[in-house]
Amino acid sequence: MMTANNINSNTRGIQMMTNRLGHITIIFGLMCIFTLSQAATLDDISYSVLPGERVQLQIELSEPLQGEPLSFTIDNPARIALDFPNTTLGAVAKNQSIDVGVAHSVSAVEAAGRTRVVLNLVKSVGYEIEVQGSTVTVTLAGDVSSSTIASSPGPSATYASDTSSMIEGVDFRRGDDGEGRIIITLSDPSISVDMNQVAGNIVLDFIGAELPGELDRKLDVIDFATPVKEIDTKASNNGTRMQISTITQDYDHLAYQSDNEFIVEVRTLSVEEQESKKEQVGFTGERLSLNFQDIEVRAVLQLIADFTGLNMVASDTVGGNVTLRLKNVPWDQALDIILRAKGLGMRQIDNVIMVAPNAEIAAREKLELEANKQVEELAPMRTEFMQINYAKADELAFLISADENSLLSERGSVTIDARTNTLIVQDVVKSLQNVRALIDKLDIPVRQVLIESRIVNADETFAKDLGVRFGYSKTIGPGQDGSLKTLGGGNTGITEYNPNTSFHQDGVENLIVDL
Repeated sequence: MMTANNINSNTRGIQMMTNRLGHITIIFGLMCIFTLSQAATLDDISYSVLPGERVQLQIELSEPLQGEPLSFTIDNPARIALDFPNTTLGAVAKNQSIDVGVAHSVSAVEAAGRTRVVLNLVKSVGYEIEVQGSTVTVTLAGDVSSSTIASSPGPSATYASDTSSMIEGVDFRRGDDGEGRIIITLSDPSISVDMNQVAGNIVLDFIGAELPGELDRKLDVIDFATPVKEIDTKASNNGTRMQISTITQDYDHLAYQSDNEFIVEVRTLSVEEQESKKEQVGFTGERLSLNFQDIEVRAVLQLIADFTGLNMVASDTVGGNVTLRLKNVPWDQALDIILRAKGLGMRQIDNVIMVAPNAEIAAREKLELEANKQVEELAPMRTEFMQINYAKADELAFLISADENSLLSERGSVTIDARTNTLIVQDVVKSLQNVRALIDKLDIPVRQVLIESRIVNADETFAKDLGVRFGYSKTIGPGQDGSLKTLGGGNTGITEYNPNTSFHQDGVENLIVDL
């Protein structure tokens, strides 16, 4: 069976392919002809809304499906992908907008002898797949606290609001290609997971998930010869946090979920990928491919705006055509290349990008600076008394009014009251705020070291001034040999221990216990 995408001279065909990393490739080019020999076709994709803003997707095939389609999820951006082998696209819309609950849109693409349906989400949620003949039904949970989704016969997932969410297991394995694979078993597949990179480490927050005591630990996995060095899992204020430390910063990571298993794969970048990464420092957008033949610049800008979902405003002076071919590059790098090629510049404010020639942007910013300067010159003056507690007022005054880095405006001034160690600053409100911020940072106590010494005098009677002595002495009757016996210390003939002194009258100490 032969299918073809026709392209006329005015508009270019777009073929969108989603790979396992969730990157969308947009190819503008000539006619592509694929030779396929599939038995089934994908004929229709529809959706319906259920209570609680849940969405149910119905996928209709021309032939009954044997078993469930292969499915996987991508965390960032949030997507659910379903693969139908030996299936081609029939008369079905390739892109549909949903915008209900967590479902944003659905796309269908055909490549490598299979058809993939990609459900784009606002955030990651649990889902259930049910197959009945040639109909595949995908049911999305509304959010983390959704009510129970009725399960169907066969493999399914149940999400209940009255079941506590928790981490049931943390496992580590080494992949066939040397990648580190962290497998987190969840009690509920609908647990929301937030993944970020902090200081070169991978940080995952499992929102609302409890962590059993036996799993609150650090795993040292450096001996497995993977990029992963350590896995630190601990409870946090909003659930459970896992930090994955790596041996090197030249790595790539991928997160996906299968049923109740959330898997993070970390692999080392090849030499070619490391060189490519160095060339793309500062560009973090989703990757795309562009192939243009003498296309209008404004049309390319509109395409990138649609791809990113950002608002883009182009000046009336933006025009001309461009021819370029980019393959698998971040969209922000592609935009930078296009702007440089046409001598254009951009300024981004929140989610709005303004594009205009560089000279026009420079002139506009110059006018804005002059307007701000005039506002500052006309702003009312205020006076503040700033008490300095730990530093010296004259030293702070020097820093504030230094010629090269003065925090004062042209009309501002600073005066020192040495008696009370106070600064008297007169300036506009904005400059006073900057001065106050500087003082808060510098007027702090400096750490000091306290050294103490003590002298103790001791003489020969020092030992007798401490503690007590216990003792008793008594002379008992004569023994068989006729001699007197003494109990305790002392000399013969001393009969009693004198309680007023520790010595007998002859100066001999007579104690049983000497402390």
